[in-house]
Amino acid sequence: MLNAASFFVCNNLQLRLQFANVCKEALFVGIVNGTFRNPARRPAIEKADSCCSLTFKEGLAYDLFCFWVNYLTYSDRNKRHNEDVTGWFEVPAQAKGAWESFAGQQLMFFVPATDTEFDNVSIMTADGTCFKQVFSGNAPLILQEDKQRKYTACPF
Repeated sequence: MLNAASFFVCNNLQLRLQFANVCKEALFVGIVNGTFRNPARRPAIEKADSCCSLTFKEGLAYDLFCFWVNYLTYSDRNKRHNEDVTGWFEVPAQAKGAWESFAGQQLMFFVPATDTEFDNVSIMTADGTCFKQVFSGNAPLILQEDKQRKYTACPF
């Protein structure tokens, strides 16, 4: 992850999931409720049609946000439970250091369908630039040639 000096907390972070059936939706709600045992700290869950969103109104650090995108994709280390997990993270306008070039942007987070490493997320800017964030130490963002997806703005 980026070094601690570049971490920040954002409010109203959102993840979106598409569910193929009710079983996956029940699994998702169970994961959220089981992980956040204190109801006051649980993210808000909103459902509409085949889509769910998690909103972290209290704010969440960047590294935990990356974890959630990855965890909700895999939930079981070797099996993808949700194929379409997308997160949006808004970088504060006053961001400094490693995040300065992303200041004021809304970044889209996802795990590529071709992922076999289980411990990373891809980050895409609105202009289509894609990076990989590996979950080890102070790993830098790695520019990706293969974008895997197109950027979409947060629908919520």
